[in-house]
Amino acid sequence: MAAIAPITAPIAPTVSPVDPGVTTAGMLQLAQGLGGAAQAQGAPLASFQEFFADAVKKTADLDEAADVKEKQLLVGNTDNIHDVMIAMEKADVAMQLTMAVRNKVIDAYTEVMRMSI
Repeated sequence: MAAIAPITAPIAPTVSPVDPGVTTAGMLQLAQGLGGAAQAQGAPLASFQEFFADAVKKTADLDEAADVKEKQLLVGNTDNIHDVMIAMEKADVAMQLTMAVRNKVIDAYTEVMRMSI
């Protein structure tokens, strides 16, 4: 049986077609080089701390953008409720993802602390 060759094509980060400033979690993983292509090209991978800090910052930015759009709707500067709801859902999904990662990190930490040496 022949061995399967690894993928060597570069993985470029993709941008959301709806909002060019938003990168989804899956896109972010690809951009960080978790597939190995970025590492093969010599691009440095960020530490988990940098990765998580960036994710928290992006989550806060999405939440602030949703708040701004909500205030614009309430004041009457916009009447496009679809954009407001989309921004609010993006912020909600980003927060849920951030909390899920945080919970997994805390679970992993407590599991490591329970190990006997």
